Amino acid sequence: MRIITIGSGGFMVLTAVWSFAHMGLAFVSLAFLLGIAMLIQSLPEIARFFTAEVKYRRSWTLAEGVLTLILSVLVLSNQLVTDAAVPVFFGLWSLFTGIQRMAAAFDMHERRSAHWVLFMIAGFAAAAAGVYAFLNTILSSLPIAMILGIIFLIQGANIILTGIFMPRKHANKQHAAEAK
Repeated sequence: MRIITIGSGGFMVLTAVWSFAHMGLAFVSLAFLLGIAMLIQSLPEIARFFTAEVKYRRSWTLAEGVLTLILSVLVLSNQLVTDAAVPVFFGLWSLFTGIQRMAAAFDMHERRSAHWVLFMIAGFAAAAAGVYAFLNTILSSLPIAMILGIIFLIQGANIILTGIFMPRKHANKQHAAEAK
């Protein structure tokens, strides 16, 4: 599951790079690739809910996975018809996942995980990108492809971070066997 998670995060990062490289394209031209990247991200998150041994992070993972799956279907079915709705749509997604990661970081802190600060920073970055997407037209009017590239880059980094620090099943079973 670790390799699949890191791979899906890597695909999100590559999607962000592609979005940056094609900044002049309209959202309609980017939508299919972005929807596929979201779909690829959502499936391992949903699967982690059923396979995770660390119970306290399961519900956060399922919530993010299901939301991302639903939103990917909306993108793939071409439901975002105006360019004005795109930054709000993806901003809301980034804001939700950022808040979700910050809440998960607090859970990690309560369980004395050494990596909770990294997850808090990653969650804050995602939430900040989401808020920025809402305020883009007021602040600087960046092209939609650049905003989406930033959001997908942060989301990809978050998923890679999750994959890197995902608890190892074999290590947990080995420690349990040694404790007996």
